Amino acid sequence: MLKLIGQGPESVCRAASNLGIHCDQPILVVNVWNLILSILLGIIAFLIVRFVLSYKGLENHNKVFEMEVPAGALSDKRRMRLNPYTMAKLVGEKGYDQLGYREAGTKLNEAHGESYFVVQFQEGGNNICRTEVRLKAAWFHQDPNEVRVDAETLTKLKIGSASKSDDGTSDRVGVDGQFDIFAREVRWWDVRHWLFHPNREIRYALYVALFAATLEYSSPILELVAQMLKVPST
Repeated sequence: MLKLIGQGPESVCRAASNLGIHCDQPILVVNVWNLILSILLGIIAFLIVRFVLSYKGLENHNKVFEMEVPAGALSDKRRMRLNPYTMAKLVGEKGYDQLGYREAGTKLNEAHGESYFVVQFQEGGNNICRTEVRLKAAWFHQDPNEVRVDAETLTKLKIGSASKSDDGTSDRVGVDGQFDIFAREVRWWDVRHWLFHPNREIRYALYVALFAATLEYSSPILELVAQMLKVPST
C-alpha cells in the first residue's frame, strides 16, 4: 500500500513534464511538487475539518414543527424529553398512534432511549442550535408541541433565539420562541461524535487507542511523508 502511494508523486510529475512543467522547477522558494503537495494537503485538511465539525443535510431527515420549550432544564445531561407520539415522528417510527400513551412511551424508550441523536433547532428558518442528545418519551402527560432539554441546550436556545427576554435567565426558566426540530440517529461514521463522546470513559479510551496506533505506525508514516516531500525524478 505504501509503495502504491509512493508512486503517486512520480506519476503526477511525469504528467506535468509532458506539459513542459518540471516538479524540480522552483517557484518563489518552493518547487512545483511542493506547491502541488501543499494544495492537495490543504484541500484534504479542509474536507476533514468540514466533515468533523458539521453535519450536512440534517433538514432532509425526520422533523417536527412549531415546538416550544416552556419549562426549565432537565437534570440529565444531553437529554431531550418529548411527548411519545411526537418522539415517534421525530425518530421516523410509525404505528404508535394506535398505542396507549404509556405503552408508546415504554416501547420508544426501550428502542431509542440510550441512542444518541444529532438534533438541530431552527427558528424562522435560521439554525439556532445543533447538538447531540438522547431522546426520552415522557411517561406522564406532556403537550405534543412541548419539548424539554438539558441545561446546556436550554442556554444555547436562549442565546440563539430571536427573543432577548429570556437571555441570562436561570435554568428554571424556559425559552421564549417556537422551533422546528430535525433529528437523525448518530452513525458509526460520525467522527465528531466519537472524538467528543459524552461518555468520558469511551472518549479517553479512543484517545489512548489513537495515541498507541500513532506510536506503533509512526516510522512508516514518517517514511511516507519523507517520500512524498522528495521531488520525484522525471
